[in-house]
Amino acid sequence: MFIIFLSVPGKTKADQDFVVLGNEGVWVRQGSTIFSGDVGANQASIGPYLNGEQEMTIGHDVVVQNNNSQVKGDTVRLKSGSQIQNIVVNTLLGPGQILGTMTTPDRLPFVSEMPPVPPVHPGSQDIDIPAGGVLTLQAGRYGRLKARPGAIVTLSGGLYHFQEWDIREEAQVLATKAVEIRVKGQINTRRQTVVGPAPDATTLTAADILIIGIGINGTTGAIDDTPEAVKFGEGSKVRAKVYAPNGLLRVRAESRATGAFVGKWVRMGNYSLITLEGGFGLGQGENTPPVAQAGSDQTVHVGMTVQLDGTDSTDMDGNLLTYRWTILSQPVGNTAALSDTTAIMPTLAINTPGIYTLQLIVNDATVDSDPDTVTITTINSPPVAKAGPDQTVFVTQSVLLNGNSSHDVDGNPLSFNWAFVSIPNGSKATLSNPTSSMPDFLVDLAGTYQVQLIVNDGQKDSPPDMVLINTQNSKPVAHAGEDQTVSVGSTVTLNGSGSHDVDGNSLTFQWSLIAKPTESTAALSHLTSIQPTFGADRVGLYVAQLIA
Repeated sequence: MFIIFLSVPGKTKADQDFVVLGNEGVWVRQGSTIFSGDVGANQASIGPYLNGEQEMTIGHDVVVQNNNSQVKGDTVRLKSGSQIQNIVVNTLLGPGQILGTMTTPDRLPFVSEMPPVPPVHPGSQDIDIPAGGVLTLQAGRYGRLKARPGAIVTLSGGLYHFQEWDIREEAQVLATKAVEIRVKGQINTRRQTVVGPAPDATTLTAADILIIGIGINGTTGAIDDTPEAVKFGEGSKVRAKVYAPNGLLRVRAESRATGAFVGKWVRMGNYSLITLEGGFGLGQGENTPPVAQAGSDQTVHVGMTVQLDGTDSTDMDGNLLTYRWTILSQPVGNTAALSDTTAIMPTLAINTPGIYTLQLIVNDATVDSDPDTVTITTINSPPVAKAGPDQTVFVTQSVLLNGNSSHDVDGNPLSFNWAFVSIPNGSKATLSNPTSSMPDFLVDLAGTYQVQLIVNDGQKDSPPDMVLINTQNSKPVAHAGEDQTVSVGSTVTLNGSGSHDVDGNSLTFQWSLIAKPTESTAALSHLTSIQPTFGADRVGLYVAQLIA
């Protein structure tokens, strides 16, 4: 017999949580025994269904033993031989036996928020353990985990990210301390695998081992696509809290499933033994405080932007976390602020040398975590030499170099070292003071002068910076020779050999008589010669002009 309560149920009892919960459907197959915990299909669905045309199927000869356990769903089919304790349902199908109470209607969904899906960041390192091999993995980010038959993988505690799992026959994945395992793709274990606490980790329970498989069924995510999002093979022993938010969580026949098993759909195989141990907090189990992980300490150069990383923070109850970052200490004069104090991965501009200490506290909507800190330490950056702009000057000009735009991001005082890299062939140019910030030198020959500046901040030299000093053409100097006094009838020889060009270029000559006595017919012998002549045929003044 059973009693029908026509009332709207509240939450599950304080000593109960869901041992099996499918957001869209559950199938507990033939001959299985549920020793403790509730079984629920959270939402009313229009299909497709795991079995028949109902969200919840309790198979032939399934037994729910605990007097407080409930079966909850919109439409529930109890197949022949099944015995359950209490049920909360809208539509009941099948001949199975209810030993306790039946409550209707059922207000759906009865869990308003499924466990949150945390971020997962797999690494690139694949792990392949040979048959019978043994390997211990530290917390971290990995690619594919493949354990061949009989292999043993030991997880030493903390947060693990994987791309996917491929655990072969009789292999074991064991934890020595509390772990959270996030798998981006599918989890596939074969027959007689063991997943749970290590034999000598006697204080660990399923509550300490959280496995989240974020993959979908097959490639489409359809209810019948394979491989399943999360699958444990025949005869396996699983002691953990397992969550498959995006696909089917399947435990194959004759397995021992201890913990809590939550998914989009959940299918428990024939003759499985199912026991609640450490649920997801969807009933009223005791809340476990979250754990903040502010990431690894970092060493950076001034001028960089640092990204903080709180993604390794965990909550063993699977609750959604909020983040609160604080700058505890920073160098005097630093003005930068966190990009977003509530982000999982905020950034901070490092614009002053020194040590930055930041704190992360996470909250699971019930309680704050203990704070965790991360330290950002700057290291010396090489200074930057600035030798000044290139210059173009005349030969014989003095050039003033200027390295005062050189700088050091760490604010250290600079020393200067100037040197010629190249000078024109034959030049005797010398820097006035090679260790000054503003030396000078005399440009004594035409050509290009390449000068290098290296600055030092007391720890490191800068890369060299170059400045080019190029000469521009100077006007040549014409020299027409000394004035002469001669007799009428004499031949006068002019001499332009004293003309010169500071750039060393070859000269051409252009002579002309710009004044001579009246009636003189004197003319230059060669207007372009270096030493032309003319005849002084009249008394008076003759003026010869030379342009070089």
